[in-house]
Amino acid sequence: MESITKRKLKLEEIKKLVKCAFGEDKIEYLEEMEEGYFNAIYYIRLSQGREVILKVAPSKEVLLLTYEKDIMRAEVEVLRLIKAKSSVPVPRVYFYDNSGSIIENEYYFMEKIIGEPYSKAVDTHTEEEKNKIEESIGRYNSLINDIKCDTFGYYAQQDKQRDNWADAFLIMIKDILEDGSHFDIPLPLPYDEIYELILDNASYLKEVKTASLVHWDLHPGNIFIDEKNQISGIIDCERALWGDPLMEVYFSNMFNPNNFSKGYSKEMLKTKAEKCRRTMYNIYLYLVMVIECTYRQYKSNDQEKWTFDLLTKEINSLKAIN
Repeated sequence: MESITKRKLKLEEIKKLVKCAFGEDKIEYLEEMEEGYFNAIYYIRLSQGREVILKVAPSKEVLLLTYEKDIMRAEVEVLRLIKAKSSVPVPRVYFYDNSGSIIENEYYFMEKIIGEPYSKAVDTHTEEEKNKIEESIGRYNSLINDIKCDTFGYYAQQDKQRDNWADAFLIMIKDILEDGSHFDIPLPLPYDEIYELILDNASYLKEVKTASLVHWDLHPGNIFIDEKNQISGIIDCERALWGDPLMEVYFSNMFNPNNFSKGYSKEMLKTKAEKCRRTMYNIYLYLVMVIECTYRQYKSNDQEKWTFDLLTKEINSLKAIN
């Protein structure tokens, strides 16, 4: 996906980064990968057939959404945290550099995951195979959520973390609405009315007492499946935060969570409070997806159209709950 946030590198620049990370600059094969909407991603095969992935953060002059501050650092640290604290198959981080000494952009090299994204492989699997895969997704997501913290909020934005989930989430809502108001991006309701709607339901957020590590972007495109139909890797945890596990994407209205919930070993969305919180998380997700289109300058407005409609539906759903 083309986006203004993607920093295109020249071959000589990539060779310098490889030299810094691995002590050599010989590249047998190089390919820019189209996956992703935010970072530039390159597949590199080094000498002796070693395969690595290079991710490059946007340039500093690119205007980002507020929550996107320091998310590459967050991804590197969260990958290392998950690797240390669980059996979840995440790629190993080989090298991370935010010094600006070679290029101004942050970048890191990580292990190449064997297999292909579940989003590409899903149509080649039987229903039984998909059921087992999605149960496994639930098990791994549960292990991620088992990692805890004392404060709530985005992983890399400690200045905005709070000791309760309601305050942290209201900051997140306020930030994304301020991002939208910067360009006066049309929304289904006036900005202040959307904030007030969330504020009116904030009591349901107060039921979340423990801050869990939330991947928040664990969709089929970020889950790799090997030739044995096993999950071989989970990637892209740059948007990770400390919050409510119910915020995970598989609990959203984009997916059928039944098999996921079997693996997760805990039923969700049973109480009014859970349904209300999940609706608020849907609203937040669609606010991000609508507003980011202007910031990323996508060539197509398809995402903006369909997420605007979903945002409208979720706002109306939250109104109807009470």
